[in-house]
Amino acid sequence: MGEDKITVSIGEVVEAIGKQQKGKTAGPDSINSEAYIYGGIRLATHLCILFNLFITHSFLPDSFMSSTIIPLIKCKTGDLTDINNYRAITLSNAVTKILECILLAYVKDKSAVDDSQFGLPLWPSG
Repeated sequence: MGEDKITVSIGEVVEAIGKQQKGKTAGPDSINSEAYIYGGIRLATHLCILFNLFITHSFLPDSFMSSTIIPLIKCKTGDLTDINNYRAITLSNAVTKILECILLAYVKDKSAVDDSQFGLPLWPSG
């Protein structure tokens, strides 16, 4: 059973960077998405090399998998001591979001994720 080899192109990196949103809170590495958005083609080239090394060696540093979970108040006029008045959001590193955006294109047709689903994907079993 052959596996399709994934090679990330600079074009894919530039496109993924272009999909990032400005003004979002930085993740655990404290680097905002604007650093990548305005980083230029040289940064995109270095990211392309880095991402291809990750794929080639099947390795991601722990910092790429690190995230911060913070609680957000649902209703500010509600009971602030009620745990049900909060929802959690996860802050990921901007560079991780870029890599995830690229890899999504390769796995999207292989997963059972519905566009209207929220949260974690329901992967096919087996």
